Amino acid sequence: MEAKKQLGHRIVELYHGSRAADAAQRAFERTHQLGGQPDVIPEVTLHDPMHLVDLLVSIGAASSKSDARRLIAGRGVSLNGQKAPSGELVIDATVTIKVGPRRFYRIVFN
Repeated sequence: MEAKKQLGHRIVELYHGSRAADAAQRAFERTHQLGGQPDVIPEVTLHDPMHLVDLLVSIGAASSKSDARRLIAGRGVSLNGQKAPSGELVIDATVTIKVGPRRFYRIVFN
């Protein structure tokens, strides 16, 4: 793993400079190795409450309702750091959703 990190750092440094490479390495470590959240999370604005399954499909985090249910059943969806209990959960307040190990979405209401 260390060799891959060094290679990635060198490639980013080559194209974007050492400051960008250092920042990218810190972001990678914080997000992927320590399980944190990235600095920039896509924000989705909703006007009405939605079931979690429907929400995952509408934001593109799942390709179908069946796929969304499988993600939830497999404990691959977290809401504000807690595993989603079921797809029947209604999202009606601001929440950060994590789908799988790398995809994050911030849901806000208008």
